[in-house]
Amino acid sequence: PEYTSLITTRQKARLQFYLEDAKDKGAEIREINPAGESFDSANKMPVTLVSQVTEEMQIMQEEIFGPLLVLIPYAHLREALAFVNARPRPLAIYYFDWSKARADEVMEKTHSGGFGWNDTMSQITVDDLPWGGIGPSGMGHYHGEEGFRTFSHAKAVVAKGRLDSRRPFYRAPRKNGRFGIFNRLVGLKLRRR
Repeated sequence: PEYTSLITTRQKARLQFYLEDAKDKGAEIREINPAGESFDSANKMPVTLVSQVTEEMQIMQEEIFGPLLVLIPYAHLREALAFVNARPRPLAIYYFDWSKARADEVMEKTHSGGFGWNDTMSQITVDDLPWGGIGPSGMGHYHGEEGFRTFSHAKAVVAKGRLDSRRPFYRAPRKNGRFGIFNRLVGLKLRRR
C-alpha cells in the first residue's frame, strides 16, 4: 500500500507502451516483484529493468517518469559520460558510487538539471534547493528564491532627471556645443583608424 502510484491511467498506459515497444524490438524486460504482487487494479507498476535497448525504442527517446530503469552497460566511466553528453540534457543524474573523486568527475563533466550522489529524488524535497530541468527537460528552477524568480518577471526601469549630464550627448536636438565637440572627437578617432 505504501508503493507510489502513477498519476493517471494514461501515464501507466504510456509506460506500458514503452515496455511493449522495447520488448517487440528485442529488449530484455525484467520485473522486480519478489512478493508476486498484482498491479492490475491500480495505477502502479513494479520496478522494471530494461536491457539490450536500441536508440529506435521509445523508451530511449522519451523521458520516462516512472519505475522503468534502462540498463546500458559500459566498460569505462568515460564511455558512460560520452553516452550522457551525446544526448539531450537530462532532468537529473543519479550517480551511485562510494568514490567521491568519480562522483565529482561525473558531476563536473555532465550537464543536468540536478545531480544526486548515492540518492534519488531528495533534491526535490529540499525547499531551499533549486529544482528544474535544463534544455529539453524544461527551463527554470522551482522552490525557494529560485522559484520566486522563475515565476516572476523583473521589470527594468530607467528614469532620468532634467539635469542628467549625459543627455546632451545622445538626445536630440544635437545643436549644442557639447555635442559638436563630442562629434568631432569621435570623428577624429574614426579617421585615425
